[in-house]
Amino acid sequence: MNFLSVIGKKFEESGIEDLLTESGVYGSNTTLALLKGKSYNRGVRTHKLIMEALLRLQWQAFCKWLEKEREDHRLEGVDMSQIETNLDKFKESSATEEKKRSLMLCNSTQSLSLLLSRFKSVIRVLTAL
Repeated sequence: MNFLSVIGKKFEESGIEDLLTESGVYGSNTTLALLKGKSYNRGVRTHKLIMEALLRLQWQAFCKWLEKEREDHRLEGVDMSQIETNLDKFKESSATEEKKRSLMLCNSTQSLSLLLSRFKSVIRVLTAL
């Protein structure tokens, strides 16, 4: 068994098959074959697409959480102006390279790291319920 089939087996009941089929990325037979580890190159592409989709969902959830925390005034000790400046640069830039640089700048700030760790701890508590 190769690594892609191990991932497919671990997440077989998670809805990944439905996600790939209903989004029109692959047909149902192709999806089943990919999750069994067949067609290595396609499988790697598929797992990259899934990872990208999940990271985008996580980013959206983080942005909503950040807005709620800001409204509730629970962001003491966090330099929001630096984060907002970096996020504005990220949103305004259109070139892929510029977005990568802006995102790296955002990730390198201590304030954003603090917020991300707070967000992750909240998510852990919510998923444990």
